[in-house]
Amino acid sequence: MADIPELSEKLMQLVFMALDHGVDSVREGGPLIPFLMSSEGGGISMRRFGSELLEEAVALGRRYAAQLPGTVQLAAFAYDGYVTIGGKKSDAIMVEGYERGMPQSVVFGQRYQSAADGKKLELVGNPVSLGTAQALFH
Repeated sequence: MADIPELSEKLMQLVFMALDHGVDSVREGGPLIPFLMSSEGGGISMRRFGSELLEEAVALGRRYAAQLPGTVQLAAFAYDGYVTIGGKKSDAIMVEGYERGMPQSVVFGQRYQSAADGKKLELVGNPVSLGTAQALFH
């Protein structure tokens, strides 16, 4: 796994806000529509990216993020994915966080067990750092 750069408190707050929103979105068993939270001038905006295929929605979100204006300082892009830890594959809310000037985005995941058979969604462990990814914007 790549080394994670030191992250600002503001970026960590945005990443955890996105993780929480993602978990809340799937809590009742519904799908997570990929979304991008961005911070500009102290305010936070959110945009969702719907498509028939998850891969298309994620690609739409990445293209949108790449074109964010220079006034945007922070962004967190969330989507549903999988994490394998200790040989066990789990559903996970994935969040890529980025702050202008960083060389790459950082990736975090929160594993969960889907709501089914009358059971509520269960989180599995704590959010984990999963390394880095291409910067969301420049």
